This record gives sequence, C-alpha cells and structure tokens, in this order.
Amino acid sequence: MSAECRIPRLVVAVVAAMLLTVVGCAVRPDAASTANNTVAVAGSQTFPASSESDWVSYPSELAVVTVTDERELPADGVLADMGYGYLGRAVAVRVDSVLWRDPRERAVPRKFEIVTWGWIVGQDGTRREAKPSDSPRLEVGRRYAIPLTYADDRIGPLSDHSVAPLDGGDIIRLDPGQIDEVLEKYDQQAVSALRSAIQSATPDPRAERHRDLPPAQRARVVIQERYDAEKGNGG
Repeated sequence: MSAECRIPRLVVAVVAAMLLTVVGCAVRPDAASTANNTVAVAGSQTFPASSESDWVSYPSELAVVTVTDERELPADGVLADMGYGYLGRAVAVRVDSVLWRDPRERAVPRKFEIVTWGWIVGQDGTRREAKPSDSPRLEVGRRYAIPLTYADDRIGPLSDHSVAPLDGGDIIRLDPGQIDEVLEKYDQQAVSALRSAIQSATPDPRAERHRDLPPAQRARVVIQERYDAEKGNGG
C-alpha cells in the first residue's frame, strides 16, 4: 500500500460490502493512491463486457449521456459511528441520444440515477475520491457513451470500464489508465464508429438461449456455462 494513502482495512471491508450490494463491485485490501485526492480500487464485474457481442447481450441501450448532478448517499453505520469509512454516491444522468437499443429489454428513462463510486473518508476526516484504476469516474458536467444495463431495478454501465468519455464534441477520448477491450479500438474516433460496431454486433448465443432471464441472472448463467466449457476443454 502506498505510504501516502493509508486506508484502514475496515474501510476496505466496508467499501467491498457496499459496492457488492449496489453495483456489483468489490475492492482489494491493497487499494492504492493514484493521485493526491484519489484512491484507486480494483473492482469485479457482474456482466461479461469484453466484446461487442457482450455489449448487445445484456444492455437495454447504448446512449450518450450527461452527468448533471451528484449526491452523497446516507452514511453507513461504520462511517456514522467511527467517523471514517466509505461514503456512497449517486449521480444524476440525462440521456442525450440513443445510439442503439434492444427493444426486448426494459426501457431506460431519459433521466435517472446511477449509484457509483463515492469517497473514502480517512481517520483524519480527509475525503478522497474512489474509482477503479482502469476506469473513468463519472463526473458532473462530463458526457459519456455508456451501455446501460439493468441489474435488478438499478441502471448502470455494463461494467465500470465500459464507459467512453467524450470530449467537447463526439470524439471518444479514454481517460489515462483506462483499459477496455472494446473501447480501446475506438479511442480518438467519433462515437459514430462505436455506434456502427454495436449496431452490427451479434449477441452471444449463450445469452440468447437465456433471453427470458433478467440481464444479471442471464449473465450469471452465461459465465457459469463459459467456465464449464473451458473446464471441459482443459482450459
């Protein structure tokens, strides 16, 4: 752990518990500081998201959105009682345009909230932004192209890193350190190139076989089937 970011292990446990509940992510105890005011956390993901095929197997739509506001979520018991821990965050999102949608999935409202990474409050009261090291942080005033997916009744990105930051126009410019197998192909290109690729993509046949299941449950079945197939092939 970086000397400039000493985070009690209890705080890490709190973040893991909360994010697993609200956005399907967890953090490692070796969370490290990436900047003076940012804590990098490593997350897991609920949905397969490594190909264009995955992007059309679970999301309701691919949309260009603007983050218009943010709010703190109520402090959990540890933060309230001890004064340090994880402070959750929700951002208000406005859909500016829809690049692709699957009419078989639940419709996404034009305005909604995404529960996302918030802050880690240190024992000295210092608040630091939390974000996955390979993903952008959703910031007020910024625009993104995002595959929007339902996990139960919550709407969010297909994965933390499946979020394409847009410059002042419609050019995808990945944040420093951002890693995504799909978006890396379209970095520095117009968002229309990503739209064309997603519009012509074919869903994962495994996911299609379980189209009657909600997206998160469908993803769990597909991940298990992929694992069983690899294990059967000696992978």
